[in-house]
Amino acid sequence: MRTRQAQRRRDGLGVVAGAMALIGALFGAPARADAQPLWSRSEVRTRMLAGQPRELDQTWSELGTSVAAAGDVNGDGYADVIVSAPYFQPTAFGADRGRVYVFLGGPAGLAATPAWTVTGDQDYARFGLVVAGAGDVNGDGFDDVIIGAPFYDHGAADTGRATVYLGSAAGLGATPAWTIYGDAAGALLGAVAGAGDVNGDGYA
Repeated sequence: MRTRQAQRRRDGLGVVAGAMALIGALFGAPARADAQPLWSRSEVRTRMLAGQPRELDQTWSELGTSVAAAGDVNGDGYADVIVSAPYFQPTAFGADRGRVYVFLGGPAGLAATPAWTVTGDQDYARFGLVVAGAGDVNGDGFDDVIIGAPFYDHGAADTGRATVYLGSAAGLGATPAWTIYGDAAGALLGAVAGAGDVNGDGYA
């Protein structure tokens, strides 16, 4: 099983760790984290059956390439997590389109199944190669997410694309509320991150 150095994002109470083949949530006190994850999702090497790959265990989808705190996307008072699989292919012929999942937090921790899933719409775009929480960009009280697809083609090869999906009481929207493209071939726009409120207007 392939592995890479885990990417870690910390808050005051725990750690969310992302790796190419394993995602775990480690919970502990502010000064430490438990050694064993209380929640995990693994990428399992399996064969595709009848050209229809499985969701969270697709061969070489590289679930966990990017993992981030999503904020509270549905306003229930619990933090949520966004996880990507940028090499996901929705059919036997849709190569490296990518897929992104959001798992909701709750009293028992993260849910076992994703509450929100979105799949890339272009072959080899690698939608979700980088994902991040965007904060509350429209000030509606719900946190939003931003997703990069650096190999997206928009009028030229590998210009890249970034999209923002807005949170709501029902969770994240099905379509992006904001999209930006790279302005030149090979620009590879899509290394996304939340910037916070850079101009002090109350919006992230």
